[in-house]
Amino acid sequence: MKARICALAIAAASGLTLMALPASALDANASKLVINEICTSNKGENGNLTDVADSKGKYCDWVEIYNPTDTAIDLSGMYITDNAANPQKAALPDGATVAAHGYYIVYCGKNINSEDYADKAVAKFGLSADGEKVTITDGENAIDTMEVPALADDLTYARVPSGSADLAICDPTPMADNTAESVHKLAAPQFSRASGAFTESFDLGITAEEGADIYYTTDGSTPDENSQKYTGEINVYDRTSDENNLSAMKRELFTDWYDNFWNSSPSQPEVKVDKGTVIRAVAIKNGQTSSVAAASYFVGIGNDTYYGVPIISVVTDSDNLFDKQTGIYMKDNAHNKGKDWERPVHIDFIEDGEAKLSQDCGMRIQGGYSRGDYQKSLRFYARSSYGADKFNYPIISGITSRDGEGREVADFEKFVLRNGGNDANYTKFKDSMIQSMAIAGGMDYAAQSGRACVAFINGEYWGVYTLQEDYTDSYIKDHYDVKKKNVVIIKPDSDNYNQPKVDEGNVEDLTLWTNDIGWVYSADLTKDADYEKFGEKFDIESLADYFATEIYLSNEDWSGKNWSVWRSREAEAANPDHSDCRWRFMLYDTEMGANLWGNAGESPTNNKLVQVYELGRKDNDPLAVMFYKTMQNEDFAEKFNASLDKAAAAFSSENYNTALSNYEAQYYENLRKYFERFPTGSGIWSADQGISWMNTFFNGSNKRGDYYEVMKESMALMLKYEKFDTSPYTADSVKALKKAYNSLVSTANQTGSGKTAQQNKIDALKKAFDELKLIGDDTDSSGADSSSADSSSAADSSSSGDTSSSADTSSAAENSSSGTSSASSASSAASSSGTAISSSTGSSSSASSTSSAAPVTNPTTGVTAGLSAALIGFMAALGVVGKKNKKD
Repeated sequence: MKARICALAIAAASGLTLMALPASALDANASKLVINEICTSNKGENGNLTDVADSKGKYCDWVEIYNPTDTAIDLSGMYITDNAANPQKAALPDGATVAAHGYYIVYCGKNINSEDYADKAVAKFGLSADGEKVTITDGENAIDTMEVPALADDLTYARVPSGSADLAICDPTPMADNTAESVHKLAAPQFSRASGAFTESFDLGITAEEGADIYYTTDGSTPDENSQKYTGEINVYDRTSDENNLSAMKRELFTDWYDNFWNSSPSQPEVKVDKGTVIRAVAIKNGQTSSVAAASYFVGIGNDTYYGVPIISVVTDSDNLFDKQTGIYMKDNAHNKGKDWERPVHIDFIEDGEAKLSQDCGMRIQGGYSRGDYQKSLRFYARSSYGADKFNYPIISGITSRDGEGREVADFEKFVLRNGGNDANYTKFKDSMIQSMAIAGGMDYAAQSGRACVAFINGEYWGVYTLQEDYTDSYIKDHYDVKKKNVVIIKPDSDNYNQPKVDEGNVEDLTLWTNDIGWVYSADLTKDADYEKFGEKFDIESLADYFATEIYLSNEDWSGKNWSVWRSREAEAANPDHSDCRWRFMLYDTEMGANLWGNAGESPTNNKLVQVYELGRKDNDPLAVMFYKTMQNEDFAEKFNASLDKAAAAFSSENYNTALSNYEAQYYENLRKYFERFPTGSGIWSADQGISWMNTFFNGSNKRGDYYEVMKESMALMLKYEKFDTSPYTADSVKALKKAYNSLVSTANQTGSGKTAQQNKIDALKKAFDELKLIGDDTDSSGADSSSADSSSAADSSSSGDTSSSADTSSAAENSSSGTSSASSASSAASSSGTAISSSTGSSSSASSTSSAAPVTNPTTGVTAGLSAALIGFMAALGVVGKKNKKD
C-alpha cells in the first residue's frame, strides 16, 4: 500500500498519465462522496491540523471527504485535483475506505515528502488562499466539486451541516461534523476606548481583522455596507448642544393622557437635553459580516452630573422603539406584551465613570396602566440568544437573600427600570423606599431592592428611573434557593380584573392556585382541622406580614390587584423551609399607599383593616376573602396583631426619616432634569408635594404610627361582637349594642372618616358592652376577657332596621338570638405594643369557667349567661326573663 501511494504521488509529480479504472470497477456508492471541508492556509492555529508539515516546516493544507451513506466506500480508482483539465492530478490511495458517515483527510502541498507520511493520503499540489476549486473524480468525470473563496489563515470552507448543500466559512473541524457553532464569526471591531464618562473630548479609533472593512453608525441603527465607512479616528465630544432628536418627538406619539385630561404644557422639552455619543460598528470581509460592536461615551457629563447615580445607556435601532407599526414605545403599541414585543438592544452600565457591564439583551415595555405614560417603564432580559444569559454584575449592590441565609445576590436574569408607576410625576421613589423599609424591618415576604438610575436612549437623556429587581423564577432561586424549574408565580391578570394568571411556571400551574383559593372560600377556619390544612397550603407568617403591610400602608391600589404569590411546584428534600409547596406573598406597587395624592383612602387615619375585612365578607375579592376567613381564627388574629405591630415598627417615623434622606439624595435633584425632559405640567413642586403627603402619613399630627391602634381596637371589638351570644338577652336589651356596632363598622368602612369619628364609635360600642356588664367584670388576670372559642357569628340572621350602615356593613350585627355559644366579651386589653386583635383570648368559655371570674349575669333578668336556651325560654314563660332594662 505504501509503495502504491508513493508511486501515485511520484507519477503525479512527474506528469505521468495514470490510466483510470473503468467506472464499473469503482465502488457502487462512489458518486455519493462529497468534499466536505477545505483549508487553504494552515498556520496551525484555531484548532487546525498540525500532524503533517512540508519540507519547509509549513503545516499542510487539507481537503476533507465525507461519506453520507450507511456503508463504507472504497476510494480505489478515484482522484483529487485543483485543475479541471487534469482530472487525475493526484490519485487517492488504492484500498483506502471512508467509513459510513465518516471522514477522510487528504493533505495538499507541493513540498510534502510523501515517504515521511506514508500512512497519510497526500496530494502534491498546493491550494491557494486567494480562492480555489477542488474536485474529486473517477479519473474522467467529476464526482464532487467545491469552489472555495479567499480565506484567512486557519479558516475553512465547509458544508454546514456535514454533507449538506449549504456552505460557510468555518473554524476548522477536521474529522468531525460541521455545525452552526463551527461557522466562523468574523471578529467584531474593537474600540480604542471602552464605554464610560470622560471630562474632555478625544479621538476614537476602531480596528478589525486584517483585510476587513469597518462600517459604523452614531444614531443607534445597525451598521452595514451602506453605513459610514471608517477611514480614520472619530472625534467624540460633548453633544449636549446638538439639536434634540428622539426627545424632539412630540409627546402625543407616546401618550394622550396629559392632553386629553388636564395638561396643556409643551409637548416636547424646551431645552437641549443631555447627550452622549453611541457608536455601533461592524467588520465586513469576503462577504462575511461580523457581529455588531457598540459603545457609549459621555463627555462633560457623568455619574457626578447625576449626583452619584449610575447611568444606563440603551442603544438600539430607533425603529425598534419608534416605528409606528412595530415600535414598542409608541402609544398604540406599548400595551402589547410577550416575546413578539421584545426588541434587541445593547446596554452599557456606567458607574464611577466606567462601564461595569456592556451587553446585548432584550427589552420590553413593563407595567400595567403606566404603559400609557410619557416616560415608560422598561424590562431587560439576558438571554443566551443575545450572548450572555445573565447580567453578571451587581447593578443593585448589597442584596442578600430574603430567606435569612445571607447569600449575596450579585447577578440577574432580568431587571426593571421603573418609572414610579402612580408616583411617576411626583417623587418616583416611593415604592422603592417603602420596599427598602420592609426589607430592613424583616418583614416575611418577597420584596424588591432598587436604586436610582439615569437612562439614555441612543445617546439622549431619558430621565431618572428606579433600577429594580424583577420577580422571576431566578429571583426565587436567588432568594429562597428553590430550583428555577420548580417555581410557580401567580399574579392578577391586568387585562382581566380579579382573575389570576401564571407569571412563572406552566399554564396548568394556575389550578394549583385556583384550587387552593377555592378551598378557602368553603373552609371554616375556626375549626382546627381546616386551619391546620390552611397552614399546609399557605405560609401563615408570610400572609400575616403581607396583609399587615398593605393594611398599615393603606394601599388604595390593593387588594383586588397588585398582589403576587409564589410556591414550589414540588417539595425539595434539600430545602424543606421554602420548597414546601406553600404559597408565599410578594410585595410590589405600594406607591398608592401612605397618602399618595392626599386621598382619603390612603390617609393616615383610613381604617384599611376594617375595609379589607368587610370586603372579604362580601366574597368578591380572593385576598380579602382570605383575610376575612383567617381573622375568624384566634391563632391567626393573634399572629396578625403581632405582624401589624411589626409593620408599625418597620414603617416608624424614625425609619421613614432615615429612608427618605437616603432616597432624596439619589432622586431629588435628578427630578429637576426629569421634569424638563418630560413636560407633563408637573415640576419639582410635584416632588415636594409628594414628600409632603408622605410626611403627613408618617410624621403628621395624626400619623399612622399613632392611629393604627384605632384600627386594632375597632377590629378587636368587631370580632368580639361577631362571636357575642345574644341568647340570654332580649332584643331590646341588645338594641343599643347592635346600633353601636353597626355605626362603628359604617364609620370605619368609610374613607376619610377620621381618627376622632372612629374613636367615638369605638367608645360608643365599648359603652354599649359596658352597659351589659361585658367589659371589665369578666376579665382574667392577664386583662383578656374569657369567651367561647367555638361561638358562632352573630351575623347570620335578623333584621335590625338600623340605618347607620348599609346592609353589607351591618349584616354581622343582625342576629339577636343565635343561641349557639356562651356569652363573649369584647377585649379592651392592650398587648405590649397596643390593643390585641383577637376574638377570644381566654382558655375556656364563660359558661364553664370556674377558676377566674364569676359567671356573667344579665342585670335585667338576673340570669346567668351560661344557662341553656331551653331554660331561658322556660323562665320567659314564667315572666322571669324579658323585663325591660331601664337603661335601654
